[in-house]
Amino acid sequence: MTAEPWRQPFDVTQAIPVGDHLDDIEADLLHRAALARSRGEFADAAELFLAAADLATTSANRLHHLLRVVPCLTSINHHERASVIVAKVITEARIARDLPALVDALAMHVDYCVMTDAPAQAIRSLSEALFISDQLPHEPEMYQVVHNLAVTLSWYGLAEPALLHFDRALRLAEVDVDRQFCYSNMAVCYLVAASRSNDPADRERSLQSGLYVATAALDQVAMEEISTRAQALVHRALLHCMLGNYAAALVDAQQGRLVAESIGSREDLAVGLTAEVIARWHVHGDIDVLDDCARAHALSAEAHYEHFVEAIFDVEVEVLWSLNRFDDARVVLERRSARNLQLMMNEQATRWEHVVLGVDHLRVEELSESDPLTGLHNRRFLDHCIPEAIQADEPACIAVIDLDGFKQVNDVHGYVTGDLVLQELATVLERVCRRGDSVARLGGDEFVMVLRGTSVADARRVFDRVRQLIGARCWSALPRDVRLTASIGLTMASPNIEPQDLLNAATEAMRESKRNGRDRLTFR
Repeated sequence: MTAEPWRQPFDVTQAIPVGDHLDDIEADLLHRAALARSRGEFADAAELFLAAADLATTSANRLHHLLRVVPCLTSINHHERASVIVAKVITEARIARDLPALVDALAMHVDYCVMTDAPAQAIRSLSEALFISDQLPHEPEMYQVVHNLAVTLSWYGLAEPALLHFDRALRLAEVDVDRQFCYSNMAVCYLVAASRSNDPADRERSLQSGLYVATAALDQVAMEEISTRAQALVHRALLHCMLGNYAAALVDAQQGRLVAESIGSREDLAVGLTAEVIARWHVHGDIDVLDDCARAHALSAEAHYEHFVEAIFDVEVEVLWSLNRFDDARVVLERRSARNLQLMMNEQATRWEHVVLGVDHLRVEELSESDPLTGLHNRRFLDHCIPEAIQADEPACIAVIDLDGFKQVNDVHGYVTGDLVLQELATVLERVCRRGDSVARLGGDEFVMVLRGTSVADARRVFDRVRQLIGARCWSALPRDVRLTASIGLTMASPNIEPQDLLNAATEAMRESKRNGRDRLTFR
């Protein structure tokens, strides 16, 4: 990778003693980067993550390390540099079909679009990220991707889907530090939900839930991430303010502001100052808060974090009125009005983009019957293929084919390799088909074949041959000693049975093959 202007000279050869393998150096760099990030040393963390990306032994690892650079850069206000990396990862992830990296990069692109007031571009990237995220496996390795998407949804003001993704991330989290980080960001999401709610009861629920999760983040025994502590404290302070708990808010705000200052976090410092200003005014009637109001506005503008500082407008107006500075109070109200007008214009652009996307989606949905990965038919094709086979005046058989141990292929060799195996399997199944037969991909590593004009005895011979071909095959994307097998379920089409019931019967037969030891054919 070409050197970035902000990068400091870094000698990888001095990072690890001579003789260590590249993967050991990569692991050490990642460890050091994580420690630097936890201490708030974001420039150093970005440099170390980039160095690890330069040495990554796989394409997937390289993209993953590059994505970890992005939040470090945004924390030190290098937003343009971060956007360049995000664009690069999106392009490479599409080519490699690295879905986790693509979702993560698209979510980061949404953040940048929101920050630069480009709602139409943001919603395109967000729609694609949400669509692809539904295809990700429910595995712990997906925690960071799901969590990051939840943060983006929250920042975009979509609290309900954000909270659903946070819940999913919590179920995937395996260590306390990840749960702590998730709870902290959930507190931010509940704050967003409360600030946008017009229902007093719903607003109260969001505020109380936000307090609960912020406290959960701060109650963790091991507070390894100082940046998480800063975020949880300042947002809990603002939640307290919105509930009228000004004394408690003042304590959290002052502690959180000190932590935010120690790590140079503009976002958290702006929120902490906002909460402290509100609390000081309500607890002490302190008119000196006006200076901190100006500072909070300046920090939030630098960090593109203005939406959490809006609560400060009311205090500014109250203080100015108490000092009989009515003209200054009017200026503050006009500034707030201009801000609300800009938000309304952005929302109008977003609503129109929703309409355009909805039309495009309906067009694609209406026309598409193909699987983008393998080029085979998809589930939509089966909706008319199976009924046509049932109604034809000839026997037909339906089989569901599932690879055994395919998850381990993804885990050991990566998702790109897994996709290549699925593409190769699709070619094998297509070659088995005669004229009039059909093969489709249900999803994952499940495929369906519909054989027309075929008796059960003939179908058994065909699919037993398919099973043998799969078991004996050397897959071009895998080491030669890696073998895969298939579990197959078979059923006979009948006009008296609904198409979905036939598919369910074949699927259950396939599962029975798996329960009975795999690498076998079961008829039902």
